[in-house]
Amino acid sequence: MKDKKVEVYVVTHKLFDKKLCDCYKKIAVGSNLLSDKTFNEYLRDDVGDNISDKNANYCELTAHYWIWKNSKADIVGLCHYRRYFTNKIFSNDLTNIPNADQIQSILDNGYDIILPYRPIARRKVKEIYCDYGFEHDLDILRKIILEKYHDYIGAYDMLMDRHSNYPYNMLICSKKHFNEYSKWLFDILFEVEKRTDLTGYTQQQARIYGFMSERLLEVWVLHNSLKIKHLRVFNNEMKYSLKKRLIDILSIIFNKNI
Repeated sequence: MKDKKVEVYVVTHKLFDKKLCDCYKKIAVGSNLLSDKTFNEYLRDDVGDNISDKNANYCELTAHYWIWKNSKADIVGLCHYRRYFTNKIFSNDLTNIPNADQIQSILDNGYDIILPYRPIARRKVKEIYCDYGFEHDLDILRKIILEKYHDYIGAYDMLMDRHSNYPYNMLICSKKHFNEYSKWLFDILFEVEKRTDLTGYTQQQARIYGFMSERLLEVWVLHNSLKIKHLRVFNNEMKYSLKKRLIDILSIIFNKNI
């Protein structure tokens, strides 16, 4: 197995002091809005080719865009706001997050992409989106997929009718797959942005493109028939209740049976 360069970017908008494996890189997002001295020891999404100024609407995708345009690694990944993939079902210890060798081993042994387990919901993906955003924005999104990538519309409609989707925009995969996904994703989202007026949206509703991409990731994976390795995701800044652990277990069982 030839060693490959692995870079997994941990997105943040605040300082945090955690010791991570060497392949994990801290990247501050929306950093063109912050003091130049605040994140001196972090990577920043406002250098090089970037869309940092769109962070209020694109959320962690400003880091995703930066990785696409600036990383030269063979394998890349994104961790959503100090959340991590883990090899363990119950432990939230940072020593259990996959290191570069483990990540490469997964991708060299038949898997195309590492994704979180899907949480199970009572309602459909489209209905849940409308709790945070507006249905007319999804109408624009669907129209653009039909116009630009009509062969994806079956996967899109299937996903919107499901009761689960991949959360957090988290993924790890080859840079080749990452580039292909990013080109497709931002081509769609930039066109949605051109046709969308966010006047009157709340701060939450204005995070439209981050919410959309949480759905679009699975559309792209479904259409391209990628083989998925599921890993649990945790945030070690949060206290995990018995209910949350039960949800994790049910999600793992659910994903193993689809």
